[in-house]
Amino acid sequence: MGRLFLPPRVARELLDERQQFTAAIDREVFKDEVCHRWDRELSKLDPLLEMVRARDVFVVGTPLVPGHYHVLRRNPGAAPSVIPVRGPEGEFVYPPGRLLEQLKSMDLQDTRVERMRARLQRSADEREEREKQRAREERREELRDRIKAARETSVLVSPDVPWTQNAQGRRGRKAD
Repeated sequence: MGRLFLPPRVARELLDERQQFTAAIDREVFKDEVCHRWDRELSKLDPLLEMVRARDVFVVGTPLVPGHYHVLRRNPGAAPSVIPVRGPEGEFVYPPGRLLEQLKSMDLQDTRVERMRARLQRSADEREEREKQRAREERREELRDRIKAARETSVLVSPDVPWTQNAQGRRGRKAD
């Protein structure tokens, strides 16, 4: 991909913003024993990945979640990418074992991930189409029943169940 030409002043401003962002992140994270263990695993996946933990303060202008672990990728020539490690409800969790699988599924350069995403999308599309087909069939069945009820009047003539005109008649029949 070609490089985008920016006026020198804009390029300096963007560089300053990126450096300030990186410095703010570097100031507010630290590494503990959990981070060191995860760094070994993450470096096998991508040498630019590392695990850090944010301090217990909120830093404006950064995606750091106070007190949480984060996966940090030091992108060359760009701002670092920050992925908070959270539980399903956004609560604090220690990095789960499935974290590596989640990161692998986010790798858009891996053709296996691309095929998996395409397969998941196809199955979701097929499921949606089956649901639409089922809804269409239910509407057709309902319409058939309504047309049949409007065109074909039927009366129960079984001697076991006496016929009544309305609910009041049914109540009287129960009394018999």
